[in-house]
Amino acid sequence: MGPLCDKFGGDAKFTFIGGLGMTARTIVALVFLHPTTINDFYGFSNGMVIIFAFGPFLVGMSLSVMAPRTFFIICTVWYGICTALTWWYYARPNAPTPG
Repeated sequence: MGPLCDKFGGDAKFTFIGGLGMTARTIVALVFLHPTTINDFYGFSNGMVIIFAFGPFLVGMSLSVMAPRTFFIICTVWYGICTALTWWYYARPNAPTPG
């Protein structure tokens, strides 16, 4: 990732784009949380790809103490907040600490 970050202006942009992707994929998983057809299942599994990055332990522990819908809503809000903070502090034009 280093050469790409150097070529295109720092890793804050890549972090911001990654945050948008994580937020979007979590929303997709939330929409297809209860698949009823095979196509719904593919939508759900596509969204779950990003959740696998957390590892089975954290996701498993979280899902054992709360409903799946609540878990995905919390993840979506968390990703949104982190992405907004990345944009505000690092990726936007004239950011206080550009990255």
